[in-house]
Amino acid sequence: MSAPEDYNSLKAKGEKVIGTMSAFLNDTQILDTKTITYVRGNEVYMFFGESDDQSRVILSFPEALDPSEIHTVRYPEDLEGLNSSWQAADKDLPLPVKKGSMQLKFFDSGKRSFEGTFDIDLEGDLGKLTGKFHIPKQK
Repeated sequence: MSAPEDYNSLKAKGEKVIGTMSAFLNDTQILDTKTITYVRGNEVYMFFGESDDQSRVILSFPEALDPSEIHTVRYPEDLEGLNSSWQAADKDLPLPVKKGSMQLKFFDSGKRSFEGTFDIDLEGDLGKLTGKFHIPKQK
């Protein structure tokens, strides 16, 4: 998945909802947003936060997850064979994801409200990306 085209097509398909996401690159905050874009894909749900300076984090989880359980989603293992990637950027500079995990707890059976944390190892010597997200039940 190349970042610019796919990111823009995801934005076009997505629905903005009230929610928060924060991300830290090697303990320095690069993202703090009050809206999340949510996209239902083919066999996956994707969501992302973005800032005015083009910093962003795109995460996804398999559609097949049981909404009544708390999950650990491992990237790329749990998403192999699905049309999904995790992506990040700091001020529009790509932060290629090597591997990572996300803790995920749902608030509804439709998987549209949830919260959790993520811990991502980046390619090369870029380090670690960590953060949290929260999408409350929508009214």
